[in-house]
Amino acid sequence: MLLHFTDYFFLRESKEDTAVLSFGRMNPPTIGHQKLMKKIVEVAQKENASPMLFLSHSQDKKKNPLSYQEKLKFVRSNAPKGLRVMDSPARTIYEVIDTLVAQGFVNIVVVCGSDRVAEFSRIENYREKMGFSSFKIVSSGERDSDSDNLENSISASKMREYVKDEDYDSFSKGAGCSKSLIKDMYDSVRKGMGL
Repeated sequence: MLLHFTDYFFLRESKEDTAVLSFGRMNPPTIGHQKLMKKIVEVAQKENASPMLFLSHSQDKKKNPLSYQEKLKFVRSNAPKGLRVMDSPARTIYEVIDTLVAQGFVNIVVVCGSDRVAEFSRIENYREKMGFSSFKIVSSGERDSDSDNLENSISASKMREYVKDEDYDSFSKGAGCSKSLIKDMYDSVRKGMGL
């Protein structure tokens, strides 16, 4: 069981027993991920809960060009007010939930894109074993690759394609970081992809 977060004191001092969270690669973060983060905060307000985002540690040239620390920097630069982007050693959502339960969170709400609902729904099967009382999944919405709305059609895969194609303009329109860091993120993705 993992009991270390850089944000440990936030968790320890929290009086809530409900955690609203998401876990993902976000490699690189997009404006679609911005929509997900806003949904985490919105659901947490309704649940009177702590809104948290956890990032994976995956890194490779093909699908995960940004390092964990780079992702933290870019995501935190444009995270909605109130969202805690956690610095955690957890490598899976199960490790995240284990740590949260150890900190006293007994109600778990996972916010994810519609394409991840089935995958994360399996967590319910481990509720008793992991020691939490209730579990819910909330979809942040549908992704439609044919949509004219960039927020609904963008993906990290598309963003990596823009980098391969040296299409900075399209990349910058879909980037989910502060405007001042878009070029830095573009360059970091290029470097991570070995381009």
